[in-house]
Amino acid sequence: MGRERREYLLGIRINAREVRRAVIDSHYEDNHQGTISDELIMRLVQLLDGGVYPTQDVDGVFEYFVTDRMVLDGKFYKMIWLMEADSDYIGVINAYRRRVK
Repeated sequence: MGRERREYLLGIRINAREVRRAVIDSHYEDNHQGTISDELIMRLVQLLDGGVYPTQDVDGVFEYFVTDRMVLDGKFYKMIWLMEADSDYIGVINAYRRRVK
C-alpha cells in the first residue's frame, strides 16, 4: 500500500517565485524516518526562502534541485526537491541527514 503525499501551506520566495505550498513525498520514510519528519522538512524548506538555486535537471515542466549541506540545529541535511513551471508549490522528493567532516 503506497503512502500519500502531504501538502502544507507556505509563504516564501524561491528563485524569485512565490511559493505558497509544499508537497512532501513519503519517500524519506523508507530509510530516514528516524531522523527526518515532515516538521523538520518544513523547517528546511523555510531555509530556502529568498534564495536562488541552480537547476540540476529539467524533465518537461519539472525543474529538479539538490540542496546539500543545509544546516539546521547544528546538523547537516541534503534535500532533493522540484518546482513545476507556472505553479506555486515546491515538491520535496527526499531529505536526509548528512554526516559532514
